[in-house]
Amino acid sequence: MSIWVYVAVTMALFYFSIAMHELGHGLACRRCGVRVKEISLLGFPIPGVPPLVLPISSSHFPGTRWVIHPLPLGAYMQPDETEMNAVPRYDRLRMLAMGPIASCLTGGLLVAIGALLQFELSLRDGETSYAIFAAGIALIATLIIYLIRGHRWFWVLLFLIALPLTPALLWFIGSEIVEVLRGAKSLVDLNFGVIGTVKALRDMLFIDGTPATIAKCFMIAGGFSILIGVANMAPLIAGDGTMMLMELVPETVGRWIWRTTLAIVFPLLALAILSDAAWLWAWMRL
Repeated sequence: MSIWVYVAVTMALFYFSIAMHELGHGLACRRCGVRVKEISLLGFPIPGVPPLVLPISSSHFPGTRWVIHPLPLGAYMQPDETEMNAVPRYDRLRMLAMGPIASCLTGGLLVAIGALLQFELSLRDGETSYAIFAAGIALIATLIIYLIRGHRWFWVLLFLIALPLTPALLWFIGSEIVEVLRGAKSLVDLNFGVIGTVKALRDMLFIDGTPATIAKCFMIAGGFSILIGVANMAPLIAGDGTMMLMELVPETVGRWIWRTTLAIVFPLLALAILSDAAWLWAWMRL
């Protein structure tokens, strides 16, 4: 099979995990009695470009509009702001935390499925493999996360684990931008956008010269899902961790935190779009 088939499968699984992240937020909202106006299973809006409205109806989400937007750099869930602000702070924290937790749960299941597929492939080839143990560990860890998902101490633990990611991610982003400005690296070489992610997946599927397999697709997508779930709790980088922190500080401090976050995230999104555009421009000139 072509490497691009494996890349497409991995990307589809990765986007599936992003959709599960938003569903995690949405289900938590409904459990707290907050209506969900809209769920984007993929992408953010582009001004002037209408979204693809999906023909989905669910008793769990009455009146919710399900859409796909043309800018595939994430997804979102839009609750009723008035109802969300009216619920207790604990419920708002739960709504925010359940997205990253859903990402971790989805990632754990994908890793377990990948390990089981790897074990089956090893048996078919007559090789010894310990992938079954990896599958068992992933399933047990996923089950534990599912059982403790509603405890506040677990949310705090995830937040503390993600906290060191903030300076690490800021340093990585800053160093990449400095290299581009110095001319040491071109925009085409950045792996920030969708095309950059595709290139990174292509390299990961053929790491150490080992051929790609469907098992690798599941394990790589699962690893990305867990990483996204944890990184989403990092303050100043992603929305969920930032908004959880804003719930715990005075409103004036929260506004400055949000402004700082936007000052970091918007240039990063712009860089991702420019990186993809530069690659497409270079490709069309070939």
